[in-house]
Amino acid sequence: MGDKTCYEYTALVPVYAKDRPEWLELALTSLSNQTVPPTHWVVVADGPLTPELDRLLDSYSKQENFHVCRIASNVGLGRALAVGVENCATELIARLDADDYAVETRCATQLEYLNRHPEVAAVGTNVVEFIDTLDRVVSEVKLPTTHDEILPYAKRRNPMRHPALMYRKSAVVAAGNYRDFRYGQDYDLVVRLLMSGARLSNLNENLTYMRVGEDFYRRRGGWKYLKAILKLKREFVRYRFYSYSDFVVAALGHAVIILIPTSARECIYRRVLRRSGRKVIR
Repeated sequence: MGDKTCYEYTALVPVYAKDRPEWLELALTSLSNQTVPPTHWVVVADGPLTPELDRLLDSYSKQENFHVCRIASNVGLGRALAVGVENCATELIARLDADDYAVETRCATQLEYLNRHPEVAAVGTNVVEFIDTLDRVVSEVKLPTTHDEILPYAKRRNPMRHPALMYRKSAVVAAGNYRDFRYGQDYDLVVRLLMSGARLSNLNENLTYMRVGEDFYRRRGGWKYLKAILKLKREFVRYRFYSYSDFVVAALGHAVIILIPTSARECIYRRVLRRSGRKVIR
C-alpha cells in the first residue's frame, strides 16, 4: 500500500446503554484482529453506560491511542457520531457499530482501495445480516459498486451500509458531518456527500456482518417510522437531490412497505430487498 501513512486510520464505534457487553466485545475484537489493525480508536459513549460496558471500555482504554469520548446524556446516533468524527485524529475513519462484526481483511481491503483511488471519499462493503450469533445468517445485502451505479440507486434506497464504511474525514466534514436524523443519519450523510461532489464506491465482498435482531422487521414498520422517513425525504427535496416526482415515488414505495403487516414486510425484505444466505465468511 505504499507509504506507511496509508496504514493509519481510526476505528469509530458508538455505544449506548442498551448495547450488550458481549456484542461490544465481539465488535472491538473483530477490529483488533484486522490484518491491518486501527492505529487510533474513538469509542463514543452516547450517554451513561452500564457498569459492564464501562468495565469493558476501561480494559481497552489501557491501549495506546484508545480514546473513549463520553457524552453526558443520550443525544442519539447522529449527534454522537458527529462528535466522534471531530475527535478522530486521522484522515481515514473506519465505522463499525457496537453490535456488528468486521471480517479480518475488511479494513486492509478498504485501505488498499482508497489508496488506489484517491478520488473516492468513502468505500463500503456488502454485508451479511445475522441474528444473535455469526452462524445464524438470515440474508446477504448486495450493493451497487461504482459511483455511477450508486448515484441513481440512492434515489430509491440507501446505497451504502453505515457500519461497513471507511471514509475520508475531510469529505465528511466538508459535507456537513452527521446530522440528527433518527433512522436516517446514515442515508442523510450519503446523500449530502453525493451532493457535495464526493465519489463513493462499494466493494463487492461480504466483509461486514450486521446484527439485525429478532424484531428487525417489526421495527421497520408503523407510523412513527414512516414519519421519520418522510421527514428525511423532504430534506432530499430541499437539498435538490430529489425532484418532487422523486419524492412522491420514493414516499409511496416506503409507505406501502412500512404500513403493511410485519409478516408481509418480512417476506418483501427476504425475497426482494435481500438475498438469503447461510455461510459464515470470516
